[in-house]
Amino acid sequence: MLFKHSLYVWLLVAAIFGHFQTESAIAAPGEFVLTSAIPGCNGGSPQITLNWTTSSGVMTYDLYRDGVLYIRDIPALGHSFPDTGANVASGVTYTYFLRAKNDTGTTDSGSVQGTAPSDCGDSQAPGAFTLTSATPGCNGSSPQIALDWTGSVGALNYDVYRD
Repeated sequence: MLFKHSLYVWLLVAAIFGHFQTESAIAAPGEFVLTSAIPGCNGGSPQITLNWTTSSGVMTYDLYRDGVLYIRDIPALGHSFPDTGANVASGVTYTYFLRAKNDTGTTDSGSVQGTAPSDCGDSQAPGAFTLTSATPGCNGSSPQIALDWTGSVGALNYDVYRD
């Protein structure tokens, strides 16, 4: 029995006249993109929410901030991570990248920058944002539409409305 979101390793062995060659069917994680670093507030504290596309074959992600390993082994099921709390300073710009990992190797995303807002103590409405694309596609055999938008300073979350 095979399970969804599980990684399986296959080994192929070929033998010809006493000579053996093995080939693993698993490869390093596939290419993926760190798409955004959206500034916001978590109560009165600044946060930067990172979003990324999926890497095929990934088991976990490592998050690097300003070139240094910051968070190890983020589960592969997610596509988002909120960097918040005492480790995020108001008004500071951070550079992030992700490293997708599995037993065979690693694949790095490109980097993105996010600046933590400096006005989280204020009770202001979120800043303006723009819906940049609505791309049709499929998730397996199910149709889907992937939405992308620019970040809104001060937004805690986004509600999506359809028709």
